[in-house]
Amino acid sequence: MSFRLAKLSREHIYKKYTDLVNDISRSYVKLENVYREKHFVLREGLESMTDSEIEDTIQTLQQWIISIKDEYEILLKPVIYNSVDVVFATCIGIRTDKVFEDASFNFDTVIIDEAGKANIAETLAAIELGEKIILVGDQKQLPPYVDSSQIDNRNPSSFNRTSVGSNYLESEINHALKTSFFEFIIDRINAGSFPKENLVMLNYQHRMHPNIGKFVSKSFYNNEVLMGERTYLNKLNLPAPLDQEVIFFDTSNSDKPYEQKDNISYRNDTEAETISEIILPRIFENNIASSDIAIITPYKSQVNNIQKYINRSSLTTRKNIDIASLDSFQGKEYDIIIFSFTRSSLNQKVGFLDNAQRLNVAFSRAKKN
Repeated sequence: MSFRLAKLSREHIYKKYTDLVNDISRSYVKLENVYREKHFVLREGLESMTDSEIEDTIQTLQQWIISIKDEYEILLKPVIYNSVDVVFATCIGIRTDKVFEDASFNFDTVIIDEAGKANIAETLAAIELGEKIILVGDQKQLPPYVDSSQIDNRNPSSFNRTSVGSNYLESEINHALKTSFFEFIIDRINAGSFPKENLVMLNYQHRMHPNIGKFVSKSFYNNEVLMGERTYLNKLNLPAPLDQEVIFFDTSNSDKPYEQKDNISYRNDTEAETISEIILPRIFENNIASSDIAIITPYKSQVNNIQKYINRSSLTTRKNIDIASLDSFQGKEYDIIIFSFTRSSLNQKVGFLDNAQRLNVAFSRAKKN
């Protein structure tokens, strides 16, 4: 139809149609030749039709596609769901799926991954579907995400302005929203309210060089995390000052060490310059690929700021380096992690850096340096 509307010649239409059929037919694999032939039979039929007849055919096919989707929802989905042994879903997604709701599905076992990031409501919605519950997570890394509008006094629909929410202090509401059910249960197990045999700690780490792993274990896990037997192989032979696995660059004596406010976020030009002009060039001198490096920071403004300094530097320009905010980095790992603290203020406020869970994510992403 589009070829006709473009007023192409018959020969031109044939050529374009043939090219299109060849492209489409490759996806048929073993049936490629069979369906290619059927496409050319279709072409002969289309050639004898008027524009309006082709338009009617298109509409009929579109209606057929819609009906097939309805049949999938009504007929096929329940059959498919009843025949599977394992279902992957989000905590809320599985409770809002109409087929699951109508059929009252239940599972022998519900496993919740990243349980430390799921809030209490999300977790309870999912575990209600299981006879046995397994929560897998780390309550000492990133907590559940909180939509700030839920506790915004300026928002009329904010929970703390409702008849129920007004009975609680804002600090209590914040604690409830930012605490996972996983953390809630572990706190009670540690307090003796639940059986200790219900808690199993996977206490060997296999990502980090022992010098990084022991630093993280001592700082956040009371030295309970042990080192995998091959982690010592995660080693980079770099010259000073990069010859250690955990290195701190102190910018407090710089001419302008302090942060700058960027609307509701923060940036730090001195740190961005140090990373782009001193640290990264020294790393690249030792043949480390940019794909093995990531830079993380607690503030989105500093993400953009570091990217700007890297693009502007003659020593690091055109280097494709992953630069991300801390909250988006959990689950990733790189050989080298550069962490920009960003905050450096005269009034000694540190913002996000006061949160040990966020710092734990930052320090535990590196494999070698």
